[in-house]
Amino acid sequence: MDEEAYKRLKALKRGNESFTDVVMRLTKGRPTKSFYDLAGSWKMSDEEEKEMLVFLETMWGDFDENLLGQRLSDRLFMKS
Repeated sequence: MDEEAYKRLKALKRGNESFTDVVMRLTKGRPTKSFYDLAGSWKMSDEEEKEMLVFLETMWGDFDENLLGQRLSDRLFMKS
């Protein structure tokens, strides 16, 4: 731990708290798993999956159109 981190942690100590106590207090209630541990844990129906894919396709199409003035798929397939 560098000196700046040590000073910040020390400033957060209360009374006779140890550094371990400070870290535990500050991280209480925070997830202990990585976000990536949750990947694939959401089960969805085929209908929900279809709705999500349609939404994402529309969102990315709108993004392309707003950013580039033309849908990416239109440029790839020479549509006008």
